[in-house]
Amino acid sequence: MKRLPFRRGGALVLALAALAAVAMALWLGVFQQERAAASPDVDLTVTLNSTPASGTTLAQGSTISYTAIVASDGATSAGGTITLAIDLSNATLVASSFSSPNLITCTGTDPIDCQVPDFTAAGTKTVSFNATVGATGPVLVGATIDPPLDGSTDEVDEGALTDILKDEGDDPDTGHDCAAVGEGNDTAPDDEPDNFDCTSHAVGAADLTIGKTAVPAEGTILPPGSVITYTLIASNAGSGTAPNVLIRDILGTGLTYSSAGGTGVTCTHPSAQQIDCIVTSLAPGVPATVTVVATVAASAGTLLNGAYIDPANAITETNEEGDDPTLECTAVGEVVGGTADPDNFDCIYHTGGAVDLTITKTASPIESIKVTTGGSITYTLTVANSTSTGATTTATNVLIRDTLGTGLTYSSATSTGATCTHPSAQQIDCTVASLAAGSSVTVTVIATVSATTGTVFNGARVDPASAITETNEDADDPDYDCTAVGELTTTATEPDNFDCTRHTLSTGSPTPTPTVTPTATVTAGALTPCPLSGKWAMSVWTGSSGKPIAEALATCTSVTIDAAYSLDPTNNTWLKYFPAHTDISDLLYLNNLQAIFTTGH
Repeated sequence: MKRLPFRRGGALVLALAALAAVAMALWLGVFQQERAAASPDVDLTVTLNSTPASGTTLAQGSTISYTAIVASDGATSAGGTITLAIDLSNATLVASSFSSPNLITCTGTDPIDCQVPDFTAAGTKTVSFNATVGATGPVLVGATIDPPLDGSTDEVDEGALTDILKDEGDDPDTGHDCAAVGEGNDTAPDDEPDNFDCTSHAVGAADLTIGKTAVPAEGTILPPGSVITYTLIASNAGSGTAPNVLIRDILGTGLTYSSAGGTGVTCTHPSAQQIDCIVTSLAPGVPATVTVVATVAASAGTLLNGAYIDPANAITETNEEGDDPTLECTAVGEVVGGTADPDNFDCIYHTGGAVDLTITKTASPIESIKVTTGGSITYTLTVANSTSTGATTTATNVLIRDTLGTGLTYSSATSTGATCTHPSAQQIDCTVASLAAGSSVTVTVIATVSATTGTVFNGARVDPASAITETNEDADDPDYDCTAVGELTTTATEPDNFDCTRHTLSTGSPTPTPTVTPTATVTAGALTPCPLSGKWAMSVWTGSSGKPIAEALATCTSVTIDAAYSLDPTNNTWLKYFPAHTDISDLLYLNNLQAIFTTGH
């Protein structure tokens, strides 16, 4: 009996439960129809990326590049477009910086309201924009896709049929302002909800500096065609990373651009004298290097090159007030790269100059004299940096190369202004450390005749590899082997940086048959008598050793000596042959008891 009420009550409960189930089924059916009309069961997510990456400390005024990536796991039908809301804190949107390949359109500055077209299938859509870092506090930027369901018809319901509140549970912080725990931090346990993402950047102070070196060293005098390599070192001595740092290098008059580049650097050449290089990210304590190569075009004057970091002051620095807005290598202190330069600018100078190297060579005996096997030839090489043909500056490390032809054997090479080596049997290399404009240096090379017949050649060249740019470089002849036309004589047809000499070997010793006038009186130390027309005369020199032969012939008057032969009593061989009296005085010295034969007319 006592159970009846319970049974009656239980029946009532069951009845009420059945009615509730029917009501719920009917309600869910209606909701399902409304939901199906709005969109399929999809999941929308958003990811916000930044460059530099979230967590980086940036300098005030720096630019951050953002990309919001919206993803869907299926097609959407929101009855319109999907909302993407972007909030900025301590950052200013860069006008007209929006870019989207998927036709996402955005309006406003803070907050930014973006409309994402419906997805026709699973995939992603992106929109990019830039913002400028503010002065203080962190930079917080948050992106929310399809803000939580509030009944509006343009929202996509991502909840399951049995969980209509899933959208509302995506993000516990309806403000999406990067302030709640876990927002701005994509790591467990405080994960961000998948329909929201936030980036955070600390704000620090940048202090940009630049220094520059050059090879050859600053101050060097350089001829046209010389190459200068400038090395620019950009540094950040502050606490905040500076992104997209502009380095501008200006080539002065007389310099021509060749190349520019560096690791992590993108360089352009917008005008003849200007090079612009962008350093993607310049973190404190991590310098960036830019290499600029230029060619000297001027033959005189000062060659200037100025480099400036952040020339438009786009990045706020701790020492901004000390920067000089007009840095062009013309003001006092901006030419020598010294302490007078501000730290965000550096200038280097060189001096333009010209070099013209010439070489001439003489031989003893002279080229017209026949030489004999075993005899020696002395070559005198004179190298000049000629002002008469345009030299205005010092040439350094000048190489002089003398090449002995077949039939000549090296004996020695000496010079008071050059250092000589003998790297191979036929080659002599002499280096002049410094040859000022208008000055010259002499090298003496002695060779022994080893040939028995024919002709022996000797060619000498200055700067054989054309390592030194000269004003007349194009006029130099690349064939220096004493075989081309004009290279077998000392005529002007040879290029001025090359000279070739040749000697012909004598076919045999002369065998004169002198006739002495019977009435001649022999005088010791003199040639007596002087030869009569068409006649020979002989004398034995009994004077002191080392006397010039001209002294021995001084008694010859009114007579032209056609030939003279000197017989060495030590080995009974003929030493020299002289075709003219003027050559005798310069080329031969007599020893005591040396015989002389002459003929004249």
